[in-house]
Amino acid sequence: MSPSSPSHPQQRGISRAIARQRGLAMHGFVFAVVAIDLLALNLITGHSSIWAVWPIGVWAIVLAAHAGATLVKPSAFGAHLVGGGAICLGLAIVNLFHGSWPWVIWPILAWLLTLAIHAPFAFDHLAHLRERRPRR
Repeated sequence: MSPSSPSHPQQRGISRAIARQRGLAMHGFVFAVVAIDLLALNLITGHSSIWAVWPIGVWAIVLAAHAGATLVKPSAFGAHLVGGGAICLGLAIVNLFHGSWPWVIWPILAWLLTLAIHAPFAFDHLAHLRERRPRR
């Protein structure tokens, strides 16, 4: 089997990656269209509050998780990165619309600290510490 044949495992992997990226682009386009529609509906109906940010915000978090799963190499660290990032994005949206002081910096800093502590283990930079030394 040659690497250029469509049945080659590497070629199938590339085709799946392209399909996932196209799916993400389509979801992003649909998100943008629906978000604009929701904001327009919110403004046309004349409500004093902007309620459209809540469904848009939740959908943005889900889309960010989808993007992370599509674009970040699948790993435990990638899952922490995408999941924590999505949560921080949600908290930032809440803080933006319901907070005078930017309290969201504290959970974001805690998340970044946790990632910094987790990264050496995730990327196996501390493997030499796990190796057993021979007993004397």
